[in-house]
Amino acid sequence: MHAEIDIYHGRWSTGGVRRSGSRRRPRSSSSHRSHRHRSSHSRSSRRTLTGILLWSTLSLVTAAYVTFLALTALRHPAAKQDTLSAAATDNSSATVSRQDETQALEALATNIESLIERHTEAEKILDIASALIKDDQLGSAAGRLETLLAAGMHFNSIRMKLAQIYRLQKRFDEATQLLMDVLATQPDMAAARLLLARVLLEARHWEPALAVAKWILADDPYNADAHDLAARAYIGMEQPGWAIPHLRKLVALLRDDPDVSGRLAEAYMMMEEYDQAAAILSELLENNSRDASLYYRLAVCLLHSGQEQQAAEVLARASDRFGRSFVASWVHSREFAAVRDNPLFRKLIEEPAGDSAQPP
Repeated sequence: MHAEIDIYHGRWSTGGVRRSGSRRRPRSSSSHRSHRHRSSHSRSSRRTLTGILLWSTLSLVTAAYVTFLALTALRHPAAKQDTLSAAATDNSSATVSRQDETQALEALATNIESLIERHTEAEKILDIASALIKDDQLGSAAGRLETLLAAGMHFNSIRMKLAQIYRLQKRFDEATQLLMDVLATQPDMAAARLLLARVLLEARHWEPALAVAKWILADDPYNADAHDLAARAYIGMEQPGWAIPHLRKLVALLRDDPDVSGRLAEAYMMMEEYDQAAAILSELLENNSRDASLYYRLAVCLLHSGQEQQAAEVLARASDRFGRSFVASWVHSREFAAVRDNPLFRKLIEEPAGDSAQPP
């Protein structure tokens, strides 16, 4: 049998079957109070023990955390110092960077003001130089511009103007160097390219002049000046066949310029394509009958084409306009050897000139 507590009445009972006839003796009041006191004391003791355990646990956890922080600080003091140093360095760098930026902007503003002043001064001298050029005072104009360059004013406008003066003075090498300096800093300047090609052409540097002309045409295929320069360079190199395409293009671009057509006729004559040349010269002669060279060249082309009679007729027309003595002087040219026995030509040179007209 075992003891059981009656939770409703606070009494203990023995397990098992109650014997019949047995009686439970009542407990005294003093026993009952003693029992309740022992139960209350037991519960109070248990609560006190639980609180002690709880606070002890919290104290241990707190101590462990504080110990961990202390160990971490002892193990990594340099890291904290590095962090502080890095922050200080960043602040210092930012301050220096702002100071440098401010100084750079101030220097830039000063340089811009100086540039404007120097450019204004250069423009005034350029105007003076232009006036001196018009007065044919090339030396004085060149001297003023040379002074600007010596002072460090390396503006391309100064170089261009001085190169023009050097060209007029036939100082081709110096002009070439100036223009090369311009194109080194501004290679797309068309005016500098054209002037360089002209300088090289006048210096009889055919191949470099041709190279510059082609450089211009690569960007501007319809540039009449560049076609003209290329044709002149080819003629200078005695390659008229290569000059003809440029001259034909030039004729198409400058329809009202008879000189260009005359140059095309000359190129055909150099190629010994006399029929082509004669056709061009005949058309030119119809529009300009006062140009003696047209008669001369047309007669030469007709003679080389085996058209002696037509050549003699052209000479007769020239005689009527310019006088027989003027036309008879052509007989000494080797081109007229084939027409010397022509009756019409012999009549022109054998008859006395009389009071015939003189060429203009």
